[in-house]
Amino acid sequence: MEIGFEHYLIRDYRMEDTDQLSGLLSDAQLMRYMEKTYTRLETAEFLNQCLAAKPSPVYALEDLETKRLAGHIIFHPFEKDSYEIGWIIAPAFQKRHLAEKATSALMEYGALRGIGKFVIECSADNTQSAYIAKKAGFVLTDTQEGPDVYVRYI
Repeated sequence: MEIGFEHYLIRDYRMEDTDQLSGLLSDAQLMRYMEKTYTRLETAEFLNQCLAAKPSPVYALEDLETKRLAGHIIFHPFEKDSYEIGWIIAPAFQKRHLAEKATSALMEYGALRGIGKFVIECSADNTQSAYIAKKAGFVLTDTQEGPDVYVRYI
C-alpha cells in the first residue's frame, strides 16, 4: 500500500525499518496508552509477523524529504464491515497534525475501496487521540470495558 500526502508516504514496512521502528515502540512515553513497549528483538519479530500478514495490519509513515520514519500507522480490518485506524507519531514529527492528515488519507483510500466504516480505539485517558478522532468526525460509541471506541461512517 502507498498513500501520499504532502511530503509523507504511508507505505509497507521493510525490514530495514526495524531500528527506527524500535525507537518508536521502545519509547515509554509514546507507548503509554498501548499494551507495552518493545525491545529491538521484539520489534523485529513483530515486523516479521506483520510483513507475513496479507494485508499487513501496520504501515510506515515516511518523511520523503529526510527518508526518516515519521510514524507508525495502524490500518486493518476491525470487524467484518470496518477498518481500524491508529498511529504513533515520532517525537520529532509531532505538532505537524500528521495523525489527523494520515487519518484523512486513510479514510479517503478506504472509501475508494468500498470501506464505509472506520474505527479509532483509544484509552479513555488518551485525550489527544480522542480529540483527533472527534475532529475527524468520529463519534464515541462505546466506553464500557476496554478502550473507548470512536466510529465514523462515510
